[in-house]
Amino acid sequence: MIDRYNSQDLQELLSAIQVGCERTDIDFVVAKSHEVEEVFDNIWNDANKISDAKKGIDYGVLMSIGLVGYFLTLPLGGIGGILASLGFDVLEKHVNPKISGRLARFLYSNWLVSIFDFKERHHLLS
Repeated sequence: MIDRYNSQDLQELLSAIQVGCERTDIDFVVAKSHEVEEVFDNIWNDANKISDAKKGIDYGVLMSIGLVGYFLTLPLGGIGGILASLGFDVLEKHVNPKISGRLARFLYSNWLVSIFDFKERHHLLS
């Protein structure tokens, strides 16, 4: 969270809620809690960017491998088509999701990856 949101602002927001609780100013606490809710909603929604990046990497890797396979089988006159398609299916179902997931996680901050992992583990991705 610190990368995207200024940590001092978050600390001020939480300390303002604490002051409101000490003064028993319910309206103030409710207003500040809505601001905290908005920040956490933004963070929750930012985790979907990893899913989008993962899909983009999936398509990019598959397209690259498909093009390489096509050009490699050109000299064979298309004989390698069946083997290439079998290898493509195996790669698509078993290898590529792991590669794209790791690459997408590498591109983002650890805190955002942790939120994404939680959403993915509990099937909360939208």
